[in-house]
Amino acid sequence: MQLLDGGQFVGETRLRPGVEQCEQQSAIGSLQGDVIHVTNVTHWSDCMRYVNAMRNHPGNMGRSFWVWLGVASLVRSPVLMSAVAFSAIAALVLQNPDRGGLLAAASVVGMLAGTPVSIVAQRLLSTRRLLTIQLLLCSASWLALAFSLDRPFGVWMAISAVAGVSMAGSAGLIRSTLSAAVPAREQARASTLDALAQDVLVFLAPVFVAVALGAGAVGAPVAVSALALAAVIGVQFQTTDSASTPSDAHAPEDAVGSTPRPSFRWFTWTVFSVGVGMLLGAVEAGAVGLSLQLDLEVQDAWLAFLVLGASSAVGAWLDIIWLQRWHPARRLPLLLALFLAGAVLLTWEPQWLTALAGLLLVGLPTAALLGLRSHVFDSGAAAHRKTGLTLAFAGQSIGFAAGAAGLALSGQSGALVAAGSVVAVGGVLGTIELRRQPGDR
Repeated sequence: MQLLDGGQFVGETRLRPGVEQCEQQSAIGSLQGDVIHVTNVTHWSDCMRYVNAMRNHPGNMGRSFWVWLGVASLVRSPVLMSAVAFSAIAALVLQNPDRGGLLAAASVVGMLAGTPVSIVAQRLLSTRRLLTIQLLLCSASWLALAFSLDRPFGVWMAISAVAGVSMAGSAGLIRSTLSAAVPAREQARASTLDALAQDVLVFLAPVFVAVALGAGAVGAPVAVSALALAAVIGVQFQTTDSASTPSDAHAPEDAVGSTPRPSFRWFTWTVFSVGVGMLLGAVEAGAVGLSLQLDLEVQDAWLAFLVLGASSAVGAWLDIIWLQRWHPARRLPLLLALFLAGAVLLTWEPQWLTALAGLLLVGLPTAALLGLRSHVFDSGAAAHRKTGLTLAFAGQSIGFAAGAAGLALSGQSGALVAAGSVVAVGGVLGTIELRRQPGDR
């Protein structure tokens, strides 16, 4: 990237061409191709400081992105809160937290059954209207569960299935609107921020449930219902109702990460997403049982989520300042090694030290793993992006609930072993897929 002042060469940046985002006709300069034309600047380093500040300052993402991110977080929260909510209800009412896994299984079945309906509905309804209907149904179903805690377990199962149907395809649907929320030049950064926000949300959303348990078992479903209702309100402020922008129709494939046949990529990262979701679901739903095994109360499960969230934030920071310098094919095995090591520690007989170390190791690489997965899809052809992201997010949601359901079928150790096996398979496929891309080193 060259800097020109009145046509005279005054410097060259170390950043990759096309990454810097100067506003056109700005007070300092404008970006044309690989050249920054400087105006009203005495030294080229002043312009570079301006460019870097503009590139890195989160406020320059624009209000529409932050509105979108807030709405997307609200929309995703009910699904992410469901695993710990089911386990908490089963623990407090039935004195058996593993029975909550059966409720999660019913929710998974509902998601699977509702996905084809959601796909058809996307063709008939606007994004805002469809999400509104889904969230209202979700809120109503969780409220119905709150008023049915004295009913037979079969009634709980039926309501849980309806809750799963209500949110089928919602995560992929809201993610597909990101391209309309930010300009094309900011979409890579927006995707990174979205991946980080989602990862933090995975660990922090259940904290709301854990706090609500102070009101007893009824607090968990009421909390989920209230958050779904808040998401309904948030969706009305969502200004990006389109799934794509006009520029997407003419967007070329990126030189790095594009493949002529995306089917292997879709399959690879969907399997990977299912595995990551299973492991996170097993860890989060198992946090209630872990608290009891450590002689704590059910509502003390929020401590596990706090450890996971803090570890995830540290891992995201390390990934941004250090690991992202590595090629993805080298980063992925390291991240997976940490992720699986934490899962192994959590399969041991619960002790304070092993439990803490296991939670820290699971949380540390999660942001980087989800960010890597998202960037793989965002770097592909625009026509393939929505399909890939929809499959990945659906796989992660289904895996999350399936991991919680595995607690009822095989206990925490069995659920973690099953989830870790799927993660390992997805990791091997992912490494192969990444090494097929140009630029490996």
